[in-house]
Amino acid sequence: MQRERALFVTRRAIEFGRSVDGLSRVVTGILRDFAARGYRILIVTDELELCSDTFETKTQMLQEVRTSERHVLPISDVLLLANAFDPGPFWDTARRFTLSLEKSTFLSSAGEFSGAARTAGVLRSEATTQVFGKAAA
Repeated sequence: MQRERALFVTRRAIEFGRSVDGLSRVVTGILRDFAARGYRILIVTDELELCSDTFETKTQMLQEVRTSERHVLPISDVLLLANAFDPGPFWDTARRFTLSLEKSTFLSSAGEFSGAARTAGVLRSEATTQVFGKAAA
């Protein structure tokens, strides 16, 4: 059975991309490019960002991110971490979507949640300044 790759991207990374003038379309384009190359796009956040761990709140956040700025983003789901070092949601999501964590990529704005991603087995990690910066240049 073929396992899919994922791009795990933190909510803060997406917000960072939106905060820079003219970069919002770049962020959308990058996420769409990853999706076109066969990556499943997953948002990573934590309970402190959501202020609640209810399913409705998680669903509302997913809808908000998907439809923001008139662009429909190809996002599959939201991972809700109990803390910055909790690899469990990565493992659960990998089982649910049949993902290869070793072939996946983790994208964050300031290294948030990178410990959990690394512990879960995500070997490739990028900073938004590397990915979005190259695209904006």
